[in-house]
Amino acid sequence: MTVSQAKKIVYAGIYVLKKLDLKGGEGGIRLPVLLEPQHAPLEPVLETLVMDGYIEIDRKAQLYKLTKRGSPTSAS
Repeated sequence: MTVSQAKKIVYAGIYVLKKLDLKGGEGGIRLPVLLEPQHAPLEPVLETLVMDGYIEIDRKAQLYKLTKRGSPTSAS
């Protein structure tokens, strides 16, 4: 069984949302808009999450951040 590119984006997106939700001491990350080389493969994932309204760019801090739709409390 092969996993389509679209499903890979979805799975990676779930992982990124979780990492953005966690605090640094719990394994969370802060992703700058200008990605470091090790995070460059996440660019299509981040673009999809922004377009779907799960994350947004904090222009002042120059970081990606969760939107209300992307936070776990909005799942209700």
